[in-house]
Amino acid sequence: MKRSRQIALILLTCGFIAVVMVIIWPGKPEPVYKGKELSEWAKIYDHYDPDDPYDSLMRQEAVEAAHQTRNQLLPFALKEIGYEMPAWRKVMARKMEQMGLARLCPRIYWLIYDDPAYSVIYFEMLGPDANTAVPDLTRIMKRAKSSVVRLRAMSALACIGKDGLQPLMEALADPKCPYRPLAMLAIGSERKHVTAIDTVVPLLLNSLQDNDSHVSQAAAIELGELALEPDIVVPGLTNCLRSTDDYLRSVATEALGKFGDKARPAIPALIWALSDPDDFVRKSATNALANIAPEVLATNGL
Repeated sequence: MKRSRQIALILLTCGFIAVVMVIIWPGKPEPVYKGKELSEWAKIYDHYDPDDPYDSLMRQEAVEAAHQTRNQLLPFALKEIGYEMPAWRKVMARKMEQMGLARLCPRIYWLIYDDPAYSVIYFEMLGPDANTAVPDLTRIMKRAKSSVVRLRAMSALACIGKDGLQPLMEALADPKCPYRPLAMLAIGSERKHVTAIDTVVPLLLNSLQDNDSHVSQAAAIELGELALEPDIVVPGLTNCLRSTDDYLRSVATEALGKFGDKARPAIPALIWALSDPDDFVRKSATNALANIAPEVLATNGL
């Protein structure tokens, strides 16, 4: 009975807040293209079946929508990137989730939650055409108090290409920068949209020796995902197998496996890693050798 009263009270409170917000909240005017708001085009862009020709055509039209409304879209998208949900909204949304009210009253929940879900996607759609937003995104990256907002800004920068990568590379190169792991994460999460990713390889290599373990580990993972420039990257990753950091040794070993046959110079170090004291490193070495030189595993009876 007590729980029922509690739910009823929360419902009434949420309903009252929603009504007040609808009446007094000015909302966020969105650019419109062919009768659809940009958030609708962003949803089409983000949720599509690559095997469906119609979906692919609609996705192309979504990109066209972003480019056609670029001058209106960029200010709107920047506001979305820099938006931080007020604490009261977070508390209210969490309470609704905990009590199952998010499903019962989805409209009220999303009105309260108000998360800028497509903020980064707008920049994916625009790509290099969003380069005029780089100074504003860099400012948000440097000044935002919330790590969520910072990551949004960094991910948006990564979508823009060479111009957007520059401030991320500067952040990575600065040992005093407190958000370097976020910069690495942004580059990795938006890798498929970055057109000049090879330019960060030297920085990633240098980051393998970073004193911040989060940075060195993320750099090893990213170098494996990129699998570029094996002549210089494979030796750098191989050196990580001597690290005292178990996790760095493990992810560096996995990264070497992503290079396949091009990582053959690392075979002696990987054979040595088969006897590593850490179980994950040994498993990673076995998997890496299976990709690079399966005959070595056969020779070692594995």
